[in-house]
Amino acid sequence: MAELTIQQKISRMIMKSAPRIQNMRKPDKFTIGGAIQESQYRLLRLCVVANMERGSKKQYQNQMDQEIAVLRTYIDMAVMPEVRLIS
Repeated sequence: MAELTIQQKISRMIMKSAPRIQNMRKPDKFTIGGAIQESQYRLLRLCVVANMERGSKKQYQNQMDQEIAVLRTYIDMAVMPEVRLIS
């Protein structure tokens, strides 16, 4: 199957965020950085599975929306001015 545009964008997001996560302080890299990466990979997995689904894709779309909300929360925490883990 052809790769979806959203799948390409998620892959690009993972590649661009990896160096920033690697530059975090060591404890933060393994806690919030690991959570961000795990959420990104889960989002990519849901996109691939939804693309292969023959029937209704609504359940996967809902799960992707939920995962995007979680990822957005993690990133908001990492860029807070008080914490400033990612510039």
